[in-house]
Amino acid sequence: MFGLTIDLSVIPGESLTNFLQRVAAANFLNLTDLVGHLKDSHATHPNIFPESLLPTTWKSAYEHLTSQTTNKTWSCLKPKFCTSCLSDHGLFRECWDLTLHTVCTSHKTLLVNCCQNCGSHFNLKAIESKICVRCSVPILKSSAVHRYASQDAMWLCWEFEKKLLGIRSDGNSSVDQLDTLDFHCLAMCLADLGCNADKAYARKRNNLHHINNLYQMTSMAGRILSDWPVSFHSALRTLYTHVTTSTRNSATRYADRLRMNIYERLASPAFDFVRSELEKYSPHPDCVPSALQLQHPYMPQEPRKLASLKAISKAINISVPLLKKLITEGELHGYRGVSECGNSTIVADLKHAQHLAAALPHLLNIRKAANHLKLPIKTVKVLCKNDFFTCLGGRPVSEQSCWIDANSFDKSKVTLKCQRSSESIISLGKILKDPFMSEEGLVLLFRAIQNGVLSVSVTDKSDAGVIGKWRLGSDEWQAWLSAHNLIIGTRERHSFEVATHLKLPD
Repeated sequence: MFGLTIDLSVIPGESLTNFLQRVAAANFLNLTDLVGHLKDSHATHPNIFPESLLPTTWKSAYEHLTSQTTNKTWSCLKPKFCTSCLSDHGLFRECWDLTLHTVCTSHKTLLVNCCQNCGSHFNLKAIESKICVRCSVPILKSSAVHRYASQDAMWLCWEFEKKLLGIRSDGNSSVDQLDTLDFHCLAMCLADLGCNADKAYARKRNNLHHINNLYQMTSMAGRILSDWPVSFHSALRTLYTHVTTSTRNSATRYADRLRMNIYERLASPAFDFVRSELEKYSPHPDCVPSALQLQHPYMPQEPRKLASLKAISKAINISVPLLKKLITEGELHGYRGVSECGNSTIVADLKHAQHLAAALPHLLNIRKAANHLKLPIKTVKVLCKNDFFTCLGGRPVSEQSCWIDANSFDKSKVTLKCQRSSESIISLGKILKDPFMSEEGLVLLFRAIQNGVLSVSVTDKSDAGVIGKWRLGSDEWQAWLSAHNLIIGTRERHSFEVATHLKLPD
């Protein structure tokens, strides 16, 4: 076995690392030397694992141990254990190596995965020598107060142990029919859902080594799975309530990530029941987050037709950057998928996009909006910043892409008339292009126009929606400018007079 001289049989319930430690000792090797040998062998002979002689769950743990790839199922390289059980029985149990197995079901306490003296996490060398490699304190010496586990966490860890031992559950639900690895994969997804829905604590997604973080996830997953599907529906209801009421997009982004994880990580037919329950409690595609009704937030969905953003763009005549913005804002559900060419890309539901496009106003980016309205780009940015236009996702912040409803400028109080040839006028576009017009002055000017204080005119009725073509009466403009002389600094007065052909009052 593994190309070594002496083979050993498996002790029921022991972990892969415990078995490898015994094999290494029998062949006069260190555990770390044997693992190094297996890594080298795995690189050249990836099928060296003797599946017929070892527990089936060990193959996944073996790949994690030898390739050191990102694996959320196993924690072999950062081991955890119960100090009392290890002292009594002298072996590391397989269930302890499952990432979410954080509780000793015999003593009802949390497992430990770091030295109680210096706080450093245990590794394979600590497992072999039984001492902390950093401070040399025995790993079985625990000065910490034992923390007792919740019933939800206890239930989940007991289910892990039963499945590893081949003990069938009494229930006939789809959850009971999952094997150990599928059950753990589902538990990881639901742990994320529970923690994000309840906002129980702040957790970095890449920090799964702290036992307290893992324990919170264990409790959440146990709570949802022990009362499936009622608790799953409750967690979804809470999450989508956050989507509806939150002023930020974090809940919406997480809801989309959850859906992507369930469809991507839980792609096996064994998880069809999860997707079925998810669809029962998902917002209808006709409802965007801002329009969700709290009293009826969930409706059955029609079947999805996923397509790449490029294909959707051609079908509904909306640009790909705008589709990405809609996904970012939570208006359109986007998922990580595979394109027609087999490349990894972002996909979305075509039917949802079609429903959205039918109700969506004509949106333009900053440059196109400026060209459409015949306004300087700087002016359009200032107007968006000060809520003169409706922007997708609300008021834009610095360096953020902005999509504008160019027809959203409120003209209800604007005094707009056709120009009389005898009038002395000045082009609004010309005024706005002057480099000495301040941002404050620009806002005051457009407030005056929008409130009817300053009247504007056009040469043709078709120009009524093109703000840059509006014109102001020279006398009215000069009188208003005199009343708001603070918008022009004294050193800029002459330049402004030259640019606009107006004499400013002293």
